[in-house]
Amino acid sequence: MLVKIVCFVAIFGVVLASKTEEPFDKRIDLPSDFELTSPYFELPCMTFGGKCLPVEECPKGRLLSVKGLCPLQQKEGVECCH
Repeated sequence: MLVKIVCFVAIFGVVLASKTEEPFDKRIDLPSDFELTSPYFELPCMTFGGKCLPVEECPKGRLLSVKGLCPLQQKEGVECCH
């Protein structure tokens, strides 16, 4: 019975945490007049030794095959270039 209670509490905690967490870009505390201009460095891309660039500006053969390493800029056509 104790195992069932522990499992229930653990699952409930995970579900509750997933519902209340804001997206990463909403958690960044920036001044209201601050505007990020694309492209800028993002940690996932930097861990692969690359930099975030518009796909058309990345030299041929240098675009990383792993997509989504510049998640905050991906909607603007920016990917990780090595």
